[in-house]
Amino acid sequence: LQADVARVLRNLNYDIEEEVIEESTGYSLDIYLPKENMVVEVDGPFHYCKDSKQPLGSTVLKHRHIRGIGYVMVTVPYWDWAVTDVKERDVLAGAGGGVGEEAKEEYLLG
Repeated sequence: LQADVARVLRNLNYDIEEEVIEESTGYSLDIYLPKENMVVEVDGPFHYCKDSKQPLGSTVLKHRHIRGIGYVMVTVPYWDWAVTDVKERDVLAGAGGGVGEEAKEEYLLG
C-alpha cells in the first residue's frame, strides 16, 4: 500500500523520501516530501481498532505530534485507497487502460 502511494507521488513528479526518521520525535515517517514540508502517513488496518475506522490512540498521537511540530500532514487510510483501487479497475475496464492512475492522483491531490 505504501509503495503504491509512493509510486503515484513519484509519477506526479514529487520529490519523496520513504521511512524517514523524524529527528525531534523519533517517529518513522512513511513518506516525506521535503519541498512541501509534508508527511504522508499510509495507515493500514493495524492503525485502527478491530472492525472499525476508529484510529488507535498511538496513531492519533503520532499524527498530532507530526502536525504540532509544523509538518503538513496527509493521512491515507487503507479503506480509501482500496476504493480508489476499485475505481481504477473500473476506469481501466471501461477505457481500455492507461488512465487508472488518475483516480489515485486525484485522491492525493484532493
